[in-house]
Amino acid sequence: MLRNTVLSIIVCCLPLQAAIVRGVVTDSATGAAVSGAIVQVSFGALVFAADTSGDDGSYSIASVDTGYWGINVSATGYHAKSLAVTVKDSTTVTLTIPLRLIHYGKVTGRVTADSAAGEPLDGVVVLLLGNGPDNDTAATDGQGSYAFDSAIVGKGYTIAVSKTGYANAAFLLIEKKIATDTVDFSMRKLAIKDISVSLFRDADSAAIVGGRVTLTSGSTTRLFGYTGTDGNALFKQVMEGSYYVYATASGYASAKSALTVNDTGADSVVFYLVTATDGTKTLNGTVMDSSNNNPISGALLYLTTVNGPTFIIATSTAGDGSFSIDGIPVTVTSVNLSARHEKYQPSTRRVTLGAADTADTTEFTFRLIPVAAAPVSVKRGAGGGGQPRMAITAGGRISFSAVTGCGTVRLFDLNGRLMLRCPFDSRGRSTFTLPRRRLPMSAYLFRISTTDGEAFVGKVTTGGR
Repeated sequence: MLRNTVLSIIVCCLPLQAAIVRGVVTDSATGAAVSGAIVQVSFGALVFAADTSGDDGSYSIASVDTGYWGINVSATGYHAKSLAVTVKDSTTVTLTIPLRLIHYGKVTGRVTADSAAGEPLDGVVVLLLGNGPDNDTAATDGQGSYAFDSAIVGKGYTIAVSKTGYANAAFLLIEKKIATDTVDFSMRKLAIKDISVSLFRDADSAAIVGGRVTLTSGSTTRLFGYTGTDGNALFKQVMEGSYYVYATASGYASAKSALTVNDTGADSVVFYLVTATDGTKTLNGTVMDSSNNNPISGALLYLTTVNGPTFIIATSTAGDGSFSIDGIPVTVTSVNLSARHEKYQPSTRRVTLGAADTADTTEFTFRLIPVAAAPVSVKRGAGGGGQPRMAITAGGRISFSAVTGCGTVRLFDLNGRLMLRCPFDSRGRSTFTLPRRRLPMSAYLFRISTTDGEAFVGKVTTGGR
């Protein structure tokens, strides 16, 4: 006979006995005790415990758990030191930790002008950069001299100098090995120029008065001014560098020019600005009834910019449905065009214009949907009478049955764009299925043309997306 057997296991957990880390911190050169040293037991950035060495350099850290630990030691005037130890249960780890004394040395030098005379430069800012707390700053005296006494022997530094009106300079001291290092600098004086900016009309070179000129560096405006009666403006004391100069004037297309200021670069910039009529884009077009392509008179149009300067232009269509919008800045490449009429559904379309900075003309046709697209009786043809009949299935299949005299059915989206065109067969039928990945809308406008020129229009609803 088989019986179920239960096996009980009793586990006795005994606490680990903590260890002790102790020892002495000494001077690596003399062996003398180093007092005030901070000794830390850590795991990564987490400090578990710490102690400070006494007058005899001793330290003791109790209750250190078994495991792998880092020991970090630091003391004023000494290089920090790190080491790793493995601590076992119920043991005492004794460590004598020698620290290397920090030796400070000097870095001195002179800064002079990069010229034939080589005159000393005073007031030059000198930086001693060592990626640590020993970074320091000094300034040259009347003799162009500077000095640092805080440089650590055996460490690398970057020494950099700067002074307004002079090109910055730097020197990499890879490793300071001796008590005193000498690093001299010769600084090149930057070019400083007065820059003249002139604005003239492109058509006849006449001076443009009151035009604004702006000097920029990156995204920062450095200087700006306005042209006088002679079409000139002056930027004084422009420091060596790379800039852009922008020119704007009422009634003219704006312009810009790159400017490099140096010993050999130009000291003047001349602009020939085109007038606004020559430097703008034009949008022409027609507003039509989407159901019959008849022109719509008196439709209101509003144009707003998508990119470039923000502005709004309003106009209305003529008797033939045409419109013309000019004065669009050449920097504009895309606009939103909205059309409104009391008998039609309002609509907004995105229109892409020509390339930036190109004065050109764009043609556009706007089709509006009637507010009420009520069916219109179809004039009877030679073979019968009545209006076409329409049936819609759940799958989006639309069937039109028409009497003789109906020739073609056209399907439009609600923006008036022609999506499908299908003729009636000899039996007066026209059937097609909506391709839903192309036509996701739930309603469409349709128009059935007749052989004798009349039309039947209406709105078909497919039951949602």
